[in-house]
Amino acid sequence: MKKSIHRMTSVVGAVALLSGQMFASSHSDAPLSKQDPQTNLADVYAFIGGNGNLNFIIDVRPFGEPGDGVLYDRFADDAMYTISIANPATGAWLRSYNFRFSTVSSAAGNYKNKATALSHGSGTTIGAIQDIGDSNQNLTQTYSVTMVDAATGTSTVLGSGLIVPPVNVGLRTTPFYNDPNTGFAISGATAPQSLDKYTMEAVFTAPTGEKMFASKREDSFFCDIPCIFDLINPRILGPDGHGQTGNGVDGFKGFNVLTFVIQVPLANLPAPITYTDAFSGASHGLGVLSHGEPSAHHAAERIGRLGQFWPVDSTEPPWQSIFQRTAGGDPGQGQLQPRLSDQ
Repeated sequence: MKKSIHRMTSVVGAVALLSGQMFASSHSDAPLSKQDPQTNLADVYAFIGGNGNLNFIIDVRPFGEPGDGVLYDRFADDAMYTISIANPATGAWLRSYNFRFSTVSSAAGNYKNKATALSHGSGTTIGAIQDIGDSNQNLTQTYSVTMVDAATGTSTVLGSGLIVPPVNVGLRTTPFYNDPNTGFAISGATAPQSLDKYTMEAVFTAPTGEKMFASKREDSFFCDIPCIFDLINPRILGPDGHGQTGNGVDGFKGFNVLTFVIQVPLANLPAPITYTDAFSGASHGLGVLSHGEPSAHHAAERIGRLGQFWPVDSTEPPWQSIFQRTAGGDPGQGQLQPRLSDQ
């Protein structure tokens, strides 16, 4: 990593379309983010679930190779991944959820056996990993989640020492990820009871009801990226000329991302806002923005952000951030200005 430990990757969710424009998320946000992939924000999914919870699913480290052993991808241990919720009507910051991950260095990382290069399958014992963090999982990365309340200035640790489950090495090392007959990875769970054993063990619940998860996952986004950046190759337009009849090839198929998740009960969110829909307009629903400037709560340098108030538009120059808060300005009051940035 090229930047100091005082870094923050900010996650931003959308509340409204600005000036009628449509903004897209780019898996490679900007030149310096490309050189710092572990903090490169790929996608943000924010939605209200039928069970009365607000769900955030954040992907970083795009285009990860699943078979990239022997070390495999880990979350950045010198960055703070932040989800910040805002008042959707004013843009005022309400709350943040900060994810921090443990070190993975050979000197200080949580390794059980430093005499081997294997991070999975060879810890104090050799064999298939039966449970997350067991004696066969050599490296166990952990994380903490802290909630910061803007109104009171208080910080509450929702969980610490939370375990990142093993990556899918293969049938012999991580059997519960894979079909015992074909050896291929199993995917497509539609209910909690359908999840594999490792994933179920890695979902942690805070005393206040928030659920948290972090792991390497298959990239769920579908897009024909090669054709889009090939000056809109006609392949993606299809027979109807509008891209609604197929022909696109999933450019993300076969790649992994690093995913961190938090599910927040709506009853835990700041009142009196009515949280109804993450993407339904600025007068109600959910607002999420980044607070990247150093402050009493975030003594960090923002190196990335993603979402509506400060979107990264794939059609703009890759070093241009579309909006940036002006000095002393509030994004909810329209105090926005263009700013060039390599972030």
